[in-house]
Amino acid sequence: MRMRNGRIALGVVISTLTLAGVVLLVVALALTSDSLGEWGSGVLVNAGASVLLILPVYLLTKRLDDRINRVGNETRRSVSELTDRVSSFEQDMGRKLEDVAASVRERLMTERKRDLVAFESLVDSPNYPVISEALRRADELGLIARDRGPRVCVDDYWNVFIRTDFHPLYGIKFVAETASGTELNTVTWKEGQEFQEVLVRVGRAVQRASDIESLDLRGFLAGLRHCLVVAHHDPYCRPIWQLCSPQWAVTPTHLVAYDGSGIPSVDIQRVFREQDLAGRMSGERWVDADSLREAVSVAAALQKMDPPF
Repeated sequence: MRMRNGRIALGVVISTLTLAGVVLLVVALALTSDSLGEWGSGVLVNAGASVLLILPVYLLTKRLDDRINRVGNETRRSVSELTDRVSSFEQDMGRKLEDVAASVRERLMTERKRDLVAFESLVDSPNYPVISEALRRADELGLIARDRGPRVCVDDYWNVFIRTDFHPLYGIKFVAETASGTELNTVTWKEGQEFQEVLVRVGRAVQRASDIESLDLRGFLAGLRHCLVVAHHDPYCRPIWQLCSPQWAVTPTHLVAYDGSGIPSVDIQRVFREQDLAGRMSGERWVDADSLREAVSVAAALQKMDPPF
């Protein structure tokens, strides 16, 4: 209603000004009869022309102002609507991302628990499906290396070990080897073969370098499980080669204290470069010297280096 009244008032003003301009021009024409009239008519012509010229400029300016105001209002509305949409989108995305993040966390936690259950089952249910699944997960997580799997000592007196290798294409291999890494025999375990028969063959291979009468199957599987669990908990212990209980783990590149003592990992190459490093570390009260010496000897043997002490 107010806008309509404004338009009516504007129309009246424009009509009045237009009429005034026309009247001025008519009067100017009437005054052209004498010299004074010529001067007066000139003034009136200029005044009338000015009025008539001002009107289009004013109308154009008014239309431009109205257009600018209208565009500004529309822009503000559009910006406001866009802001509301963006805010709503961000809230929706935030909720979706939170749901996705929660789902991912839950899935990873479930898989982590499943991994530990699979590792525990190595001792409780030693059969091909259980062991192959545990090793498959260890391989996917990078806990073990395909060229050299974790090994467990099965004869402390003669220092004979069983190394467990796994490859997705070739399956499970048990390698009997000496402390220096010399292979005595390799037994491939294929799906469908009885675990007992496989271990008998492994036991025969171990007997080549020892005098054991029977293989401590539970001790071997418990040692393998311990290797996988330690590597699962500590990324620095990956891929794991051997545990030197109670403190040090050997990997292809580092000696790692896995007992939670907070001792930093040691680069194997540094141990062999600095001849007195291992000796100095062994003198620290928080270092298990026997465990460290064993770890250094294992690293030297498997990497074919001369031990530093």
